[in-house]
This record gives sequence, C-alpha cells and structure tokens, in this order.
Amino acid sequence: MAKSKIIKELANNEISMEVALNRLLIIASDIDNEELSEWASSELHGYKQSEVFPAYRQIKSTQFIYSGINGSFQVTNVPFTYLPILQEIVPDIIDLQIGDSISTLQGFLDNSNSYSYCRDYSYLNDYVYGKTGIQCTRIIQCVPLNYLQNIMSEIKTRLLKVLIKLD
Repeated sequence: MAKSKIIKELANNEISMEVALNRLLIIASDIDNEELSEWASSELHGYKQSEVFPAYRQIKSTQFIYSGINGSFQVTNVPFTYLPILQEIVPDIIDLQIGDSISTLQGFLDNSNSYSYCRDYSYLNDYVYGKTGIQCTRIIQCVPLNYLQNIMSEIKTRLLKVLIKLD
C-alpha cells in the first residue's frame, strides 16, 4: 500500500484516522518499528492506566457540576464551586489523562447530543455532604469537546508527519 495514497486520503478526510492508524500499524510491522506500532495500537485501542500518556492526552479541567439538594433548593447541573473539598480526597482531580480509543473520542465528537466529555465523581457525595451539608446525587467533571477535538487534531498531525517521513 502506497504511503502517499494514505497521506492524501487522510489529508482530504477520505478515510478515518482509525483506518489510517490501522494501515500505519501494518507499515510499522513491515519495517519492524515497535515504538510506532505501540503508539498506533494505543491510539486504536486506548491507553492503559499503567502506560505513559502522551502530553496531548493530558489536560486540566476545573469544570465540575452537581445535582442534589443545597439547603432547601433542589438543583440540577449547577457549577460545583467547592473544588478544594474534592481535592482533599483526590489531590490531582483537575489533571485528566484521556485514555479512550480514537473511535470512542470520535463517537463523542460525532454525537450531536454531547456537549462535553464527563468523569463521574459521585462516589464523593457522602464526603461532600459531611463537609458542606450539600446532598449531592451526582458530581461530574466536564471536559469541553474542543479538548477532544484538540486531541484528535494532534493525533492526525502526528500521523501525517509519520507517514510523510516514512514516504
């Protein structure tokens, strides 16, 4: 398979990045490049927590929302402004490593009902109640979709650079 064909197809969005990464996996195998093969495989299948995440998959998000009862008010999806309380239990809570596969990330971006990528921290509900008296039923950390778009853009750029270098 001609690398220049893959480059043109990817640059013109004629093939998905998933297809291009699968092709790169084959090329990496042909040239016995284990590092390139591992990168393509991690992007295709997602990163394991034990793996070192690339810098472009490490982000910060301080956007937390919660639902529950605050005083005498029932609230739904309002900003959670008690971040230091969460940081008492999870010190690096704002530092996220997005390890999902490229197809999962693309699925979030393609879903017109998604406004953000979320991490659930509802297991901290009792702790928050003990510290603030707020009865949370849900606490989530939101990552705006443009962060995922930036990750996808970085993967595409790196993929194109690798293919160009190999061509």
